Amino acid sequence: MHLILAVLTIAAGGAVITGRVWARTVGVILASIGTLVAFSWLPFYPLWAILFIGEGIAVIWALTVHGRELAR
Repeated sequence: MHLILAVLTIAAGGAVITGRVWARTVGVILASIGTLVAFSWLPFYPLWAILFIGEGIAVIWALTVHGRELAR
């Protein structure tokens, strides 16, 4: 499962660089899933979970706010 998600994430990342709208959507969905999963790690690895949640929020913000700049 991790390998499939990693390949999908890499493919979406490459497509984001070319300015594809569907790739931004896939990136936001995958980052949202990763951020939600990080909440389950909070009791066991609080520092890493908080860092991962922050990274997910930053990715979601970047794709939604600055995604159109790559399309130009």
